[in-house]
Amino acid sequence: MNRVDEWVREARAAAPLVAGLDHATRAAVLRGVAECFEHAGPLVQMMNGKDVQSAHMAGLPDAEVARVRITPDGLARAVSVLNETAAQPDPIGAGSNRKPLGLVLVCHQADPMFTAHAFARCFIAGNACVIRGCDRTPESGITLMKFIQAVLEGHGLPVAACSVIARATPEEIADLLSRRREFDLALEGEAALDMACLTA
Repeated sequence: MNRVDEWVREARAAAPLVAGLDHATRAAVLRGVAECFEHAGPLVQMMNGKDVQSAHMAGLPDAEVARVRITPDGLARAVSVLNETAAQPDPIGAGSNRKPLGLVLVCHQADPMFTAHAFARCFIAGNACVIRGCDRTPESGITLMKFIQAVLEGHGLPVAACSVIARATPEEIADLLSRRREFDLALEGEAALDMACLTA
């Protein structure tokens, strides 16, 4: 079994468990991730510094380097998004007539903190997710995933409920993208992650 098989298989297995969570648990996970990001900001920015250095060494223009950098404001926005999403009414609660999709693939080349936004929106709607983040920010992506997965594990949930593909070969990425039909929804780019598209 190759790594792509493993990513998809484990995320698919996690999806029913996420879908069965009550809103209080989903919201508590998001608040836990927000708290981690808030307290571990210096570590997140230190790891992001490695991505910024790589971008400089690659000769990227200043505008591109700026997209790689995680600023204190960007980190604070992510914390706010996580907490605000947790505080919203349950999008799949009683009377909503909505249900989770299951497994969502999100591919983006946005700033690295978009990964946190994508996880928040997918998870609160009861979905597991595989996030293919910006290929310029592997260190940032891995760091964010570790915090998210630590909180999931602390709640007794499978870490595969959120997989961030931060380091992969071009062949693995091509393989992952060729499997869109194995996901219940596949989003590319900085798509609007609203409940209308993340629930059925």
